[in-house]
Amino acid sequence: MKNTPSAILLFFICLAIFSCKKNSTTETPYLGYSYFPDNVGHYIIYDVDSVEKDGFTGIVTHSTYQIKEIIESVFTDNQGRPTLRIERYRKDSVYYPDWTIYNVWTANLTATTAERFENNIRYIKLTFPVQNGKTWNGNAMNTDVEEDYEYTGIHEQMTINNLTFDSVTTVLQADELFNFVSPKYKQEQYAAGVGLVYRKKLELQTQIDTSTGLPDTSSYIDYTERINAFGN
Repeated sequence: MKNTPSAILLFFICLAIFSCKKNSTTETPYLGYSYFPDNVGHYIIYDVDSVEKDGFTGIVTHSTYQIKEIIESVFTDNQGRPTLRIERYRKDSVYYPDWTIYNVWTANLTATTAERFENNIRYIKLTFPVQNGKTWNGNAMNTDVEEDYEYTGIHEQMTINNLTFDSVTTVLQADELFNFVSPKYKQEQYAAGVGLVYRKKLELQTQIDTSTGLPDTSSYIDYTERINAFGN
C-alpha cells in the first residue's frame, strides 16, 4: 500500500501533537521535604557534647551523653494539622545508664515550612522550596527576637561522625560573634531522608571586668549534636 500525501501529512501532525504533549509535561521541582522525615518509627541517635558556665556561680560543667529522637506517633493538633510526637531519650554513663525518656517535642511538616516545638517554643526550621541563599525569620511563630535563618549550602555531600550523606543542606541560624554583649553562633544541618544530622549552638553573655575595664564572659553554652546512627 502506497503512502498518500494525506496519510504522510496526518502522520506528522500526530507526531507533532504527541511531542507537544510530552514536552509540556514537566517534572515536579524538588522542594526538599525529604530533609524533614515524618514517618512513624524514624529515629536518630546523637552524640552530644555540652560545656556550660553558670552566670551566678561561675562553675563550668562539661557533659557528654547521647540523645535518641524517635517519631512515636502522629496526631491532629488544634489547627487540624498532622503533628509528629517526637519522644527524646537520654543515655549517659552517670545519671541515665539506660535509655530514659527525657522530654517530648512535636513537629509539623507543611507545604511551605518544617516546624519544631522545642521546650515550648515553636521554630521554623526549614522553608520550602530549599534554595541557596534563601532567608526567613526562624522565630516568626514565637515571641523571641527576630532571627534571620539562611540556607548557606544545599544538596552537598558530607561526612559527619563517620557517616557519609549524599545530600546535606546547611541552615545558618545566627552568626553574631562580633556582638560584644551577647555573641552567638547557631547552625543546623539536615540530610535528605534522615533529618537533622548536626547542630551547633554557641551563646555567651559578657560583662565588663571592673578591674581591667575589658569584656569578660559571665556565662556561656557551647552545645554540639552529631548524628551517631539512624533508622526506621
